[in-house]
Amino acid sequence: MKTLTVINRKWILLALLIALIILSYLLTTDYRDYIYKNGINDFGLADVGYNIFAVTTLSLSSWIGLFKITDNKIIGIAVITAGYLLLEVLSGILPFIGTYDTMDLLALLFSGGITIMLLFLIDSEAFRSDFSDVRTYFGGK
Repeated sequence: MKTLTVINRKWILLALLIALIILSYLLTTDYRDYIYKNGINDFGLADVGYNIFAVTTLSLSSWIGLFKITDNKIIGIAVITAGYLLLEVLSGILPFIGTYDTMDLLALLFSGGITIMLLFLIDSEAFRSDFSDVRTYFGGK
């Protein structure tokens, strides 16, 4: 399998980012309204809408160059996930931030896991290199 060029990879990431933003918008607006209006039990999906893709969309934004957290993409994913988790926990303590929901925490962890898998699928070389750096930092070989 040919390795994607950097330019092709960025276009793919941009297309994926736009698709996830649209999907997140639809989940939090139309889908949520439809589920609530019709009393459908979707196991909380309507409530966590954006959080399912939160880490992924922010990571994709970083990978295409809109901002940079760190050169190591795995650490970037961890920082974004931790930031969102911290914000969600703080929303339980400080009510003006938002409303705390345990399902949101689970959705954010799911989003972080999906983003790690996406990194592996899109750029396995960067994944292996970054994972090796993280493992070395924490004392692994």
